[in-house]
Amino acid sequence: MDPIDYRTQVFTVTADAGTLNDHALLSRCVDELITVGNFTRIDGVSHQFKPQGITMVALLSESHIALHTWPERQTAKFVVATCQNDPVPSKDLQRVLQFHLKASRILTSEINS
Repeated sequence: MDPIDYRTQVFTVTADAGTLNDHALLSRCVDELITVGNFTRIDGVSHQFKPQGITMVALLSESHIALHTWPERQTAKFVVATCQNDPVPSKDLQRVLQFHLKASRILTSEINS
């Protein structure tokens, strides 16, 4: 049996405030992260804060994707936690974030165990 790679990827995104407060756009972004990662969605929940900010969690059979936005700071954090035999490269997930969010900056950190 191949060992399973437990990986947590954290993406800190700098983008336009309006983009980071667009619930539908962020939902599409998470959907594409799931597709690119070949993940299986079990469930999901989200909340749009007033006056701004969104929190979203997609529960996956492989673990989860969570995000929180701070439009007033033009910042968002995306956490992709997985346990897979063949984890998705960060650059593939970064491409999805860049495409949807038109980010001016994406910082990535990874924790492997």
